[in-house]
Amino acid sequence: MKALVIDTAATCIYIAAKNDINTVTLRLDIGMKQAEKLLPAIDYVMAQAELKADELNYMALTTGPGSFTGLRLGMSALKAINLAHNVPVYGIQTLDAYAHFCSDSINPVISVIDAKKDRFYGAIYSHGNRICEPFDEEPEDIRRHLNVEDSFFVTGPDAELFCSIMSELLPATSFICDKNRNVTTDALFEIAEEMINKNEPPLQDYDGPFYIRKSEAEEKLAK
Repeated sequence: MKALVIDTAATCIYIAAKNDINTVTLRLDIGMKQAEKLLPAIDYVMAQAELKADELNYMALTTGPGSFTGLRLGMSALKAINLAHNVPVYGIQTLDAYAHFCSDSINPVISVIDAKKDRFYGAIYSHGNRICEPFDEEPEDIRRHLNVEDSFFVTGPDAELFCSIMSELLPATSFICDKNRNVTTDALFEIAEEMINKNEPPLQDYDGPFYIRKSEAEEKLAK
C-alpha cells in the first residue's frame, strides 16, 4: 500500500511515507518550529519515497492527547491533502500508538507523554488492551491507577522521566523503561491497515484532535 503517516503529538515529530515495501521516515526534534517545518518535511518524505499525494491509499496520524499546537498542525496538514485528493485519514489515539508494540509484555504497560506543568498524559494497558481511560494527572495522583505490587513496563517519548519520578514515589514498585522504543510511524501504518481491514471508518470532516486538558483560552473563559 501507499501511505503517509505523521505523529505531531510531542516535541519530537515523525513523518513517514510508504511506497509498497519501501518506507522513508523523518524524525524532527525541532521544538517550537513545527509550524514552519511540517509541510516542507511532508513534501521531502513524499519525494524521497517517490510518491505523489493522489497516489496515496490512506493517511494516518496521532490524534491526541499531546501538544495542542502539534495536534492541530498535523490534523490540518492531512485534512488539506484529504480535501484536495480524497485520501482517507485514519486517527489513532497517541497513547495507543505508543503502546502498540508492547502488547506481548508480561507486565502491565504504561504509555506516557510529559504534559508539562508537572503532569503526564498516560494510559495503562494489559496484553494490548487499554484498561483505563487516558488521564492527565500529577505523579501523586497517578498512583491511584497502579497496583503497587506490579512491575510496569513504561513506553512513550517521556518514559525515562516518568520512571525516574515514579520510582522515587513508589520505591517498592519496579518501573521498566522502554529505552528501545519503536518508531511511532511503524505503529501508525500497522494500526491504520488493521482498521482498513476491519472496515473501520476514517476521520470525518468534523473530527478534530482528542484533547484531555482544556486549552489556556478555554481555562480563561471558564474563569
